[in-house]
Amino acid sequence: MEDFPTAAVFIVGAIALMAVLVFVGRLKEKKRTEALREVAANLSFEFADSDEQLLSHLGSFPLFSQGSSRKMKNVLRGTSSNTEVSFFDYQYTTSGGDDSTTHQQTGICFRSERLQLPNFELRPEYWYHKIGNIFGYQDINFDDYPEFSRRYLLRSDDEDGARDLFTASAIEHLEGQSDICAEGRDDRLIVYRAGTRVKPLELPDFLATGFDVFAAFTRESDV
Repeated sequence: MEDFPTAAVFIVGAIALMAVLVFVGRLKEKKRTEALREVAANLSFEFADSDEQLLSHLGSFPLFSQGSSRKMKNVLRGTSSNTEVSFFDYQYTTSGGDDSTTHQQTGICFRSERLQLPNFELRPEYWYHKIGNIFGYQDINFDDYPEFSRRYLLRSDDEDGARDLFTASAIEHLEGQSDICAEGRDDRLIVYRAGTRVKPLELPDFLATGFDVFAAFTRESDV
């Protein structure tokens, strides 16, 4: 019976700690939302707390077909050169056994009639991808661009279309980027860095990076 007070104190302390962590987390998210709302105003973008319609439209993209409890929030929307641009925070949950992990990141969605994209997925290539290649995991490489092929994993259900899309100019655009991920479908392009949430003050630079990737895949050089 002497251990009961100690156990009770431990339980109460654990509950109090969890409450503090939840409060701090919510406060940080509130500050982030307020900061992004201010950035949207400075960029003359619209701001929305969420966008279920956009999330639904992007459901076929690899990024949005993983895990469960998918949420899109802090959405900034604007138009530039007849191109719809949406910046967003996105999160989803993956489970393994008794554990679950929530993944958070930001991304940009471009929608434009200048995009005529095959289904493709581009991401940095890591050692486990190279092991997968031995067992037939697809990676489209370019003999004339060994450095690009070494740095990036490119997958597509239309390899010929992907090779036509990744011209010399497109590859040279992308070689100048760091750890970029891109996914394409028809007139939509998603750009992000896996597992990374962009700080509000860094959003303009991230948008510039996104537009540079967008330029690599458009039929016109001016965006």
